[in-house]
Amino acid sequence: MQSLNCGKTAGIVIQPEGFLMMADDEYLTWKKVLQKWRHRMGFFSFLSGKTPEVLMENGDLLFEQGQFGLAKIDYEKARERYAKKPAQAQDFLEKLDLKISHSCEALSRQHLDKGNELLESGCHQEAHDILTLALELTTTPGLVQEIEAGLNRCDSSHGPEHGSSDQGDAGTGSDNEPSDAWSPDMDFKSGDDFETFEVILSTLSQEEQAAYGEYGKAFVQGVVALNAGDFQVAVNALEEAHGANSSTENYIGLELGTALLNLEELDRAEIFLMDFLAWCPLSVRGYYVLCEVLWMKKAFDRAHNILDTCPESIAQRVPMVLLKGETWCLEGKLDPAEKLYQGTLERNGMDDSLVRALAAISETQGDPDRAFQLYTGLMASCSGCGQRPDTGLKRKFAHAGFASGVMTPQIIDVYLDLVAEDPDDRELYYENVGAIYEHLGNDEEARRFKSFARELQVK
Repeated sequence: MQSLNCGKTAGIVIQPEGFLMMADDEYLTWKKVLQKWRHRMGFFSFLSGKTPEVLMENGDLLFEQGQFGLAKIDYEKARERYAKKPAQAQDFLEKLDLKISHSCEALSRQHLDKGNELLESGCHQEAHDILTLALELTTTPGLVQEIEAGLNRCDSSHGPEHGSSDQGDAGTGSDNEPSDAWSPDMDFKSGDDFETFEVILSTLSQEEQAAYGEYGKAFVQGVVALNAGDFQVAVNALEEAHGANSSTENYIGLELGTALLNLEELDRAEIFLMDFLAWCPLSVRGYYVLCEVLWMKKAFDRAHNILDTCPESIAQRVPMVLLKGETWCLEGKLDPAEKLYQGTLERNGMDDSLVRALAAISETQGDPDRAFQLYTGLMASCSGCGQRPDTGLKRKFAHAGFASGVMTPQIIDVYLDLVAEDPDDRELYYENVGAIYEHLGNDEEARRFKSFARELQVK
């Protein structure tokens, strides 16, 4: 057995392999929230300048991973930012409205399932809270009926005041028992704040969830504001939380450093993040945010030094390898990044994230053939394990194939899938489909799809 090295006060004892698995999940989840491969070399970016299109793509990735609450939040941010544009495309707003609706329905169903689990465990107060949230998220009659049935079970088992009865019921369990669901004892500005914080907690490890619930109201408000993109509000609240906690051995510095990064107060952000990693040197998320700070400062040597001196137990893990490679790429040094990714794949075997990073480098180097080979392997691996390739991978695969002169019906099929999944770029997809049909000698279909592209161009 090994203690998790997050400072004297952590006191957490777990199996080493259990920690590694938890940390990988933590990284992969937060990667969906905090970054998206947007630049040609695959650079990370989660700063405040995200476009509505990027936010929508993030939401799609989160939805596919079952993170419906976080998907809903990204879709709502995308809609808010897009609505501020001088000229909006109504179909884009309608598409976002539909995605928000689907996210609400899925999240409501998720809350209903969790509420029923809590009811079965005898945790009636917690079940009532989460079922109430579920009811606020949906207007679908069947789902509303199921949720109301669960709430009625809470009321009938628990009395009108949910736990104020003096009589104990041995069949329903004790209200004082700890629950898996976070239940704050503080007032929120709205139910949305509670829901948002609950969703954020669901992305964290159990140890972090327990810690995040102990830092007080200002911390909760800061985390919610940070997630909403209200960075100055987040900094003010998190500074208050930091001042109220005498010790620096906590996660407040990580959240405060993230908020300061988004305000581009880079020196202050670096101080808080360095202090945090001194306490919790195994936090991949901490290294991730710190690297963003150092990249913005163009302090690449310092980033390399910090990554090279991280604990040996995490140094060779994929998230840390990606951070090292991205540092090379941002310096414009693609060759060492390529060797690093390739060497890690040869030592450790297939990893989707590393292959995507390697393919992005090939594209930047002007080698679409190699990029297409790599994307083809990723598409095949998705088919082999029964998963649907995500929209981003399909787009990369089709474009790399087209650039390599691969004019096949398979590329046409992928482009037509993209027309439905990513309608904002329909004009380009139709144009490329028309070019492929022309190459294949099917002039009638070539004219048809090129006319589709021209119609969109006129609009």
